[in-house]
Amino acid sequence: MVYFTTVTSTLFNITCRGLRVMLQSTINYWCRCKHYRHVISTAEEGLKRYANDPFLKFSVAFGMMMEGNDTCIVMLKALNCYYYYYYYYTN
Repeated sequence: MVYFTTVTSTLFNITCRGLRVMLQSTINYWCRCKHYRHVISTAEEGLKRYANDPFLKFSVAFGMMMEGNDTCIVMLKALNCYYYYYYYYTN
């Protein structure tokens, strides 16, 4: 019982940056394994916490594209403008 409490308290004390890195590495792992349904579900869970994260939005659209869903084209077109803004005006 003590071990379980220690592990859960450690998991909930992850910093904001650490959680983003864990999400990105998990999504990259699922992409390498070609489990695109897991990519979508992991990215959607991350979007609940980080609603405006462009990497997570792209991951959802990419997973949908690899599964053959046609609605991802609209998502990718919407992200295109945001990526130009994000890259050129924040760097």
